[in-house]
Amino acid sequence: MEAVGWELAATPYGRGVEVRAVPPAGRELPYGTPVGLAFRTMASALVWAWTDRPVGDPAVAGAAALYERLRAELDRPDLLVALQGGRVQDTSARIAERFGPGRLPVATDARKEGGPVPVTAYDSGPLVVCAPGGTSFLRPAAVADPEVWRRVTEMADLSEELGRVAPLLAGGGLERMMLRSRSGAVPVGAYEADPRQSCPDLVARVARELGVGADAAALYLQLATLAAPTDRNVRRWNGWSAKRHTEVRTELLGAGVVVEAKRARAGRTLFLPGEWTELKAPHLPLEAVKLAAHAVRPLWGSEIHAPFGRILPTAPLHEMFADAWERLAEGRRVES
Repeated sequence: MEAVGWELAATPYGRGVEVRAVPPAGRELPYGTPVGLAFRTMASALVWAWTDRPVGDPAVAGAAALYERLRAELDRPDLLVALQGGRVQDTSARIAERFGPGRLPVATDARKEGGPVPVTAYDSGPLVVCAPGGTSFLRPAAVADPEVWRRVTEMADLSEELGRVAPLLAGGGLERMMLRSRSGAVPVGAYEADPRQSCPDLVARVARELGVGADAAALYLQLATLAAPTDRNVRRWNGWSAKRHTEVRTELLGAGVVVEAKRARAGRTLFLPGEWTELKAPHLPLEAVKLAAHAVRPLWGSEIHAPFGRILPTAPLHEMFADAWERLAEGRRVES
């Protein structure tokens, strides 16, 4: 059920504050009825549609309409998005000075132990910061102007948390994926995840610099960029047989830019050299160097902070391939 609005509410224990969807007026809803659009779930489905499915797949024909519905939700002036793990580290007095004097009401529910902890939510427009504790929220509709976004990033030390919201904003990675899906840049039936299709000029450049063929260059870009370049996924994206995949792996391994190993739940045997991050299901483990590009911070067990709840691309794949290549090329230049 769509919400008629949102409110800030103190959590049952401690000093936490959360965004709560407000249901329409009327009879009480049955227990467990979801209220408000699950915008991160919707965004995850869209990223999957635009980065992991073949172009023109009939199964994702409704993606553009779903995006418009999501965009309308994110553009509602009263919507607040919690900055996962984001807290302004400051005193209550300083928070009031920096983000006040505007305020938002904070609802308090009955608590099992003791009385409610007084919480004040200071509303600066784009950012709402609560005291005590510094729990922070972003109003997406207020940061459509790049200049406003710049000021927000300078207002508080929340760059990591803001980076996890950025793909959802107007002009962000998700919108650019939508525009890319309409561009006709990749032929129908091919995959954005195949660099030979999505960025052939980059593949040619990588092939020249590594001294390998186009297929090996494409595999290198996939290993360097994507969170889950499993053997099964790579063969699906690239249209390779197991035999062809083995030939390309052997060629790339000979170039000395990847390592071969057996790692639990990886689904592959070639990896970037460097630190490895173990994650529990449903996430796959991956190279630590990829965490920043996917705006992911591992927490405990299977929990992560990420824009979409799962480890998914944060920008169109041709952009991410190019960024990964530049990052790794710069690293090689520094080493030499």
